[in-house]
Amino acid sequence: MIAAIELWHADQHINLTKHSGAKRKLHKLPVYYHHDIAPDLSVVAKVKRLTQQQVIEHHSRKIYNVGAIGFTAGFAFLSSVDDEITIPRHASPRLQIPAGSVGIADQQTAIYPDQSPGGWHIIGNCPQSLFAEDRYPLSIFSIGDRVQFVSITREAFFDLGGRLWQR
Repeated sequence: MIAAIELWHADQHINLTKHSGAKRKLHKLPVYYHHDIAPDLSVVAKVKRLTQQQVIEHHSRKIYNVGAIGFTAGFAFLSSVDDEITIPRHASPRLQIPAGSVGIADQQTAIYPDQSPGGWHIIGNCPQSLFAEDRYPLSIFSIGDRVQFVSITREAFFDLGGRLWQR
């Protein structure tokens, strides 16, 4: 089955044809949700009147769709989080967010693939690289892929190469 997507931009008509039977990957990504590496986990919990564990449960129980890739190489904008954990971006972005940081801004969630500035609320960290060095494009994500976050222990985080955030 083939689905056509039509875009109109600056007097140009673009017809993108997509095979709806194309195989999309499900990425199960390990995330350590803890204040050691997640400076905003307690903030989100407090603002939303939830426990930190409830924030983690809301975030990790969904399967998200990759809707767009941008901002930085490999930065995948994922579909909406539960309404219970939506939170606006920080008024002023941090100058340095570590690679693997998992954040929420408004209704979206994402993982910072590399160290960069950012204004999202950081609630965890994924110690897995989001780049595939043996392919092009380098990102492990493609638009339409699905992402599921799996909560891991501190020990598993370090076993997978995770590092604490040096603030």
